[in-house]
Amino acid sequence: MCGHPNNGRSRRLAVGLMAISVVFAGCTWVQDFQAIPGLSSATPSPTRILCDDNPGHFTPMPADCFIPSMEPEVPTPRPVETAWPLSSSALPPLSPWRGSEILQLAPDVQADVVGVQPDGSIVVLEYAMTDDGFRGAVFAIRADGKPKSGWPVGGVPVPVGLGNHVMAKDGTVYVSAIETGTTSDSPTSIDVTAVSPDGKVVAGWPYKSPAALHDYNSGQLVVRPSGQVCFMDFLPGRAPQDPNGPSALYCLGTDGKLLPAWPYQSSRPLDHPAFGADGTIYVEQYDEQNPGSQEIVALGPDGKSRAGWKPWEVPSFVSPILVTPDGRVHMLVSGMSGDELVTLAADGTLVSKNRLAFPTNQDFHQLAIAGDGGLYVSTMDTGDLELFGKTASHLSAFASDGSVKPGWPAAVDGPASVFPAPDGSVWTSWQIWGNGRVTDQAIAVFEPNGKLRSGFPMETPDLGNEVLTGTGLVFDSSGNAYAITYVPSRKAYSVAKISM
Repeated sequence: MCGHPNNGRSRRLAVGLMAISVVFAGCTWVQDFQAIPGLSSATPSPTRILCDDNPGHFTPMPADCFIPSMEPEVPTPRPVETAWPLSSSALPPLSPWRGSEILQLAPDVQADVVGVQPDGSIVVLEYAMTDDGFRGAVFAIRADGKPKSGWPVGGVPVPVGLGNHVMAKDGTVYVSAIETGTTSDSPTSIDVTAVSPDGKVVAGWPYKSPAALHDYNSGQLVVRPSGQVCFMDFLPGRAPQDPNGPSALYCLGTDGKLLPAWPYQSSRPLDHPAFGADGTIYVEQYDEQNPGSQEIVALGPDGKSRAGWKPWEVPSFVSPILVTPDGRVHMLVSGMSGDELVTLAADGTLVSKNRLAFPTNQDFHQLAIAGDGGLYVSTMDTGDLELFGKTASHLSAFASDGSVKPGWPAAVDGPASVFPAPDGSVWTSWQIWGNGRVTDQAIAVFEPNGKLRSGFPMETPDLGNEVLTGTGLVFDSSGNAYAITYVPSRKAYSVAKISM
């Protein structure tokens, strides 16, 4: 997790979220805005320059800067099916915050909302840094903030550190932890702990991986529909700071033991694992000989390459993989020629490519899948976030075959996260900038047809980097949302509920 060094807020510790693309955590900050004396935004430049080519990025753009025209590239194999707007439309003014605190956390504690269990209980992972390292616990509360019956007071202690957390469909929570982080030159294990829906460490857990040197993608957790959990790491013997060491994908049974025929081992780095509904796991396998190139491989429950799958070569950067219920595989592919939403059939053959209508920055765009198989993509339009204080963005919507949904895209005011809700609506959150720094945050909710829901956008407290990077906002069956908020008056965090 990362925060602006000068925004006056507590920085969130790096646990439960890795600096991955995912879908695309990337927090890059610059020094606060400083005007240079004698320059004005109304002063014409002696030589006309591009509006996005302002040397130094500390002065306003010249009044006569220009934007060159470019011939759009025709998407293949089929064109975009609806007309795209040329620019963001103005959003209504922000409405006041309508959320409520349901649980206040201690001043020295930070937290992530993990998910909502089938009975409606909200599960939270809390953590703090002590003289002896990280300490953490998983606890569950009801929608009114009261503890869930049967769970121990203070929650279930679990190892925490730089790692990840996921919830299975039955409400079991898995937490991975690398206590030494990813910069240590001493090999260490990854601990994976399973906490049952009734608040107990599941028998046979935690699992400890073979000691190795780790990297940013170590400990990424994904859960198979039948309950097994898989995670990635480098294999023992990796040289310090070697980005191309041999990697492994470990898959564990519900008893905490390594499944037969696993781990899957590769001489190349792995990233972004994702499960399909049939239990196939897809993973990106990088080509160290061609930086930025990789292939998508598909593995069956036995850890072997799935029969009939043709590994798809990707000669550019790729987002995390998402798999729709019909077995199609989707990803954002970023290259010098632009960004595309790529859809593969269940056998790995290409179904479609849709070039995104707006220029994007892969540190900020995100991809999410809805319950009906629809795909939502957040794209950042042209603009300089640090210079202008905000930049226009859009949410685009596609069906599972990659075709554009009518009524979309929808305009928002900054690099935005994407959260499809159970009722078919799509929530998004972005930061509000002023004078070169983050001053606030906002949430908007769009209906399935792309129309802005009444009462939005809404101003919010600091929801933290989890919400901005596509995690940390969860929904119950009634459509209420839950997130961690920072309360400046208490200098502490709380669990907040946003009711519809």
